[in-house]
Amino acid sequence: MADVTLEVQRANAAIDDMVKANTDMVNALTELLSQLGPLKASFSGQTATVYTDFQNQANNAIQTMNAQFGTGAQSLKEMVDGQVAGDKRGSGMF
Repeated sequence: MADVTLEVQRANAAIDDMVKANTDMVNALTELLSQLGPLKASFSGQTATVYTDFQNQANNAIQTMNAQFGTGAQSLKEMVDGQVAGDKRGSGMF
């Protein structure tokens, strides 16, 4: 059977990188919406409709990214924690 090696620090760094990437994307979309917000009052007709659609899509994207990121990060953390716990249990047998 092949040995499996988990580099805990690298795995935790990957989780941290995921947190940062998600935060950066959410912050960028939030900032874009914030900067466009004052212009919304000047939009009318089709432009107002398209902006509202864009705003809804951006807000949905933020919610989706946060939900999917949370699931992925939690799964990765559980895998790392499970491997570490298994290693500790296994090392206690000797």
